[in-house]
Amino acid sequence: GSVEWVEFWEGTTLLCTTSSAPYEYEWDADTTGTYQFWARMKDGAGTNDSQQYAVGVLSLVNVGASNITDIAADIHGRLVGGLMADVYICWGRTDEGTDRWQWDMASYVGNTGAGPFSIHATGLTPGKYYYRCFARAGENEGWAPATTNFTASFANWTNKMLISFPWYKGSETLTNFPALVTFRTNMPGFRYSAFGAPAGKDLRFCNYEGTEALDYEIEKWGTNGTSYVWVKLPELKAGTRMWATWGNTWATSAPPWSAHGRVWGPEYSLVWHMTNGGPGILDSTTNRVSGTVMEGSFSNGTGRIAGGIGMGGDLTNRVVIDGEDRIILGGEWTISSWFKHLLSTKSRRALASGDDDRQ
Repeated sequence: GSVEWVEFWEGTTLLCTTSSAPYEYEWDADTTGTYQFWARMKDGAGTNDSQQYAVGVLSLVNVGASNITDIAADIHGRLVGGLMADVYICWGRTDEGTDRWQWDMASYVGNTGAGPFSIHATGLTPGKYYYRCFARAGENEGWAPATTNFTASFANWTNKMLISFPWYKGSETLTNFPALVTFRTNMPGFRYSAFGAPAGKDLRFCNYEGTEALDYEIEKWGTNGTSYVWVKLPELKAGTRMWATWGNTWATSAPPWSAHGRVWGPEYSLVWHMTNGGPGILDSTTNRVSGTVMEGSFSNGTGRIAGGIGMGGDLTNRVVIDGEDRIILGGEWTISSWFKHLLSTKSRRALASGDDDRQ
């Protein structure tokens, strides 16, 4: 016979009675957990009960971010409920709400049960980031109620030093200028022991506003004396200032802005600091134009800036660019170097070029 009414139950709790097709009830969970649902129907033949169906209810919480540096952060969430789920943390520069495919990154945490979870997000640059937790259990999926944000910055560094360039009096604005910065044990307020990572790996440089990381190269790190660091200034003009920061135990890896060649752009064919030991001379540009000390003795010593190489007294002593690395000089070019000539002869060539390395 025809259906008179249908009851929907959760356990022993009556949720709804309806006598209108399509006989359905929309249920919203107030709390997480596992619920038992069943239905009772009455028609002309009597009353019948359905079998029970278990439904698990989970919830996601954005907990926050920790261990934040300029390049990385730990992002945390929590899964609440008694079921396993595939959990993701979606994060990026913009808030993409509940559209998982529009987020910059959707990092898979794993198939996890109730409790805290986290990811270590890398490849950050200074600025604001958004994130939201997402989970899927079977055919069902859901999001944390709202998006959370954090800022990758230099705020967690314990030491800051303001650096200015009062010696520059020119009216011209110089671009991509490599400035030499030195740190010394006798500088007021400076201690190597204040660094949070070995070899100065937590050292950073940023613009005066603290919003942009600056490229730099550590030429020499000397905790018992002077350290020499080259910093690329996007612009050098009257009044230019920047910050040096250090003292972050979470910043244990050198950042990408200290990677090989970041200071010396394509306008440089080669840059030799002469600080490495042995006869091989390393190039600090991405061209990697190496040099080799040829014919004669040499010694590593103190240069005008950091280290240097002392050559023997023979006229044949020279540093030669490997044949495969030779550079081609254009119509206009500049060479800048520090050297001290010790020979009494009038032959005082500092640079020679040609197909033969003796020319």
